[in-house]
Amino acid sequence: MPRSASFLTRPPRTGRHDGLAPGRASVTLAACVAVLVGLTSGCGVRLEQPEPPPVTADAAETARAGAVSDAEAIATAATAAQSDPAAASVVDRLQQIAAASAAHAQDLGGEWAGASGAAADPASETDGTADPSVAPPVTDLVGTVALLVTGYDDARSDLAQVPGSTATVLASVALWRALAAHEVVGTTGVAPAAPLPTGGTDTNALRLATFRDVDALVRGLDAAAYAYEVLAARDGDDARQTDWNRRAATLRRTAELLAARAGSTGGEADPREAIYDVGPLLDGDPVAAAIALETEVASLWVTSALPAASRTVGLDAALEALLRARALGATGPLDSPAVVLPGLPGPAASTD
Repeated sequence: MPRSASFLTRPPRTGRHDGLAPGRASVTLAACVAVLVGLTSGCGVRLEQPEPPPVTADAAETARAGAVSDAEAIATAATAAQSDPAAASVVDRLQQIAAASAAHAQDLGGEWAGASGAAADPASETDGTADPSVAPPVTDLVGTVALLVTGYDDARSDLAQVPGSTATVLASVALWRALAAHEVVGTTGVAPAAPLPTGGTDTNALRLATFRDVDALVRGLDAAAYAYEVLAARDGDDARQTDWNRRAATLRRTAELLAARAGSTGGEADPREAIYDVGPLLDGDPVAAAIALETEVASLWVTSALPAASRTVGLDAALEALLRARALGATGPLDSPAVVLPGLPGPAASTD
């Protein structure tokens, strides 16, 4: 007769087990647990799972955090530089720079405290002696201008590292830094430590790139060219006519190049038109119209979804447009809502 497998479900014996009586087995088990607890508590051994490794910043976060750090440094320097005798004529601009840069730090997301948001480890604090690797704080006008230029360069070089939405804000902040540097230097005549950025349209870089979803940019640049041609034809100033016709030709060539690299030249896919409605521009002052055109051109470049590798090309073109607008007339206080983030939509104009 086959042996039964009832031992799988048979209740355990309550008698002796491995030569130990039930009472002795319980005492021995309790003693082992007590010894184990004593060993683990005394030696600092932890039985739970180890803590996960700390989260480290990736390239995008490093770039964003660097832009925040630059903004805070500019704000601090602009505040300190107000006491510089060389800054007597631009104290108001320095106040605006400090306020705008503090706002930029928040626009860019503020400081990153890591996954836990914990403060710095007190054990890592120094004994109060100066770190020779850390540059001394900037307290003068020339140093503040240098920080603005460096901040522009840093933001420009990091544009390809951050996602699209952050890149748009970072490009706008970079443009503002360049404009602020030009404003301070142009007002005071102080000699900057490094050349100020001037921008430009790099057609060679555009020819090497491939674009998608740039219909609004292509159409906008072509429309601006048409508007400049109309303004030049109606203006009696020879110098302005020459400049505006030259600008129109540049904008039209750029639109044509972008359309070609996007594969939308000719046919129904081409977003350009033969004639644009520029009537509203012709009703007012032609110089004000040119300022509006350049401001819009800058906005087109800043808000376009350019490939990461081409974002610096867009930034340079936007800066060229904004500097042209600045040369034609004042654009407002540096910390005003309409100026603090150039190229991005500002608040609706007041109707009061």
